[in-house]
Amino acid sequence: PELRGPRILCTTAGRGQLAIALAAQDPTSHIVCPMLEHHLYELCTELAGRGHKNLQFLCTPDLPDGEFEVVAMPTHSKGEAELTQELLQQAFERVAHGGLLVVSTDNEKDQWLREQLREYAKPVTRRDV
Repeated sequence: PELRGPRILCTTAGRGQLAIALAAQDPTSHIVCPMLEHHLYELCTELAGRGHKNLQFLCTPDLPDGEFEVVAMPTHSKGEAELTQELLQQAFERVAHGGLLVVSTDNEKDQWLREQLREYAKPVTRRDV
């Protein structure tokens, strides 16, 4: 329920499932889901079909410009650290004042990501799911 807003930026570690779910949850919001790989872009657009007019997939090396009320970004513990740091910096630049940045990891004992987030904002809240 916290992931609501008129403009949501949602990266993906899979095939855009969160972006698709958010688009279905609130048809009045505009969901943008950028990704780095063209093959992944094709999989996401195929999975989503044409059923969500409020969902836009992009294949781009950078996060799109603009402000977003919610930025949701999954990360992989075995991913490239420099790329993750760059995307985190871009995410902080794009989240609107008073907005929400949600970053997830597949590492239950993560400390690295938490320290990276503390570079940009305090406090950082951790939730185990």
